[in-house]
Amino acid sequence: MEPDTLWLVKLKIDKDLIPPHIIHFVEGNSKHIWLENFIHHLNLQGYKQTLLSIEPFGELHNNFSTKFPELKIVITKSSKAKIITALKNLTKELRSSEKAVVFAMGHRTGFVSGLATLYAPVIFVLSHTQQPKFFQIMKLNSKLRGTMHQIAYRFYTRRANLILSFSLEVRNELNKFKLNEKNILDLSFGINLEPLKRQLQVNMAQVYENGSNFSRVLMVGRLAPEKSYTLALNAFSSCLKEDPAIILTIAGIGPQKEYLENLAINLGIEKNVKFLGFVENIPELMLNSDVLLHLSQTESYGQIYIEALICGLPVICTKTGVAIDLFAQGQGEFHLLEDSTKEDVSSELVKFFSRRPTARTHPQITPDFLEKHSDRYVYSRLSDAFDSLANTK
Repeated sequence: MEPDTLWLVKLKIDKDLIPPHIIHFVEGNSKHIWLENFIHHLNLQGYKQTLLSIEPFGELHNNFSTKFPELKIVITKSSKAKIITALKNLTKELRSSEKAVVFAMGHRTGFVSGLATLYAPVIFVLSHTQQPKFFQIMKLNSKLRGTMHQIAYRFYTRRANLILSFSLEVRNELNKFKLNEKNILDLSFGINLEPLKRQLQVNMAQVYENGSNFSRVLMVGRLAPEKSYTLALNAFSSCLKEDPAIILTIAGIGPQKEYLENLAINLGIEKNVKFLGFVENIPELMLNSDVLLHLSQTESYGQIYIEALICGLPVICTKTGVAIDLFAQGQGEFHLLEDSTKEDVSSELVKFFSRRPTARTHPQITPDFLEKHSDRYVYSRLSDAFDSLANTK
């Protein structure tokens, strides 16, 4: 992935020109730190901003109304016909602004924004947070439902003026639609790296040399079917035949928690598997592990890969998200699985531990590379993109 896409027009925008009106269009109404920081960034640049959500109630509205008194927050009391209500609210906002950019984050917001482009003059920017293969996975449970959502997805991606592609996996999916190249911007999702670096520095003093007598595998993420924990546990069961002392630590919560705990018992591996639940200090876990195992079926980005890179933790994973980019760029130690079978995963783990060094070495990552994955860099690139679109439309 190359964040510095050449298509972005380098305009010399008049300093006295009024910045476009940014309508932040979000799916849910829960806490959103990334968006909070982005709104703050745009405030400093003098942008007029509006917050609109599909879900009418929640902590997002309450929190943002306190922190950003100048931010217009569209409130709706109706929790019925959410898509129709959101479309009406969006239309009203577009009609009240001469130069608006709709920044849609999510599948439903993308669909509503796509509908709005059919009858209203709107600049539609899509943040491709949707996992590219999610609808294919959905078809396995309901072919009709998955197909309908996939049709909607193809509709709004073709209506967007600009799509933010966070990884090669997203880019490859978009290339299937033969979209205009200028409508795709390869850009990192944008991570607040400073807390991660601070956590790393604190924990680095405690553990860095690998002095454990055990082989330690770490998995981090939502305990959901698309993350393939069932595959992981079955593959781990096979690994134990080669290394009975290997330990698998799983950090995360989700709908499959009870099922996976029971599966570990049924496989007879519960003594070697630790379910930690929700964990805040991920760097500490990474420094106390030998390898990250991540078997997600699809990712739009995959922040966990960047965290592993910074912590110097080797990764065994499927070909998903930004792991493909990092592997191609030779950043960190990434082992991409050709096939996602129990035998392939087990074999890769066994091979990894057979060649494991006695001590881990921390990779040298250039500041410029990390900066392109920082939220500050992404915020700046996004505001430039908004300005360019608004003044060339």
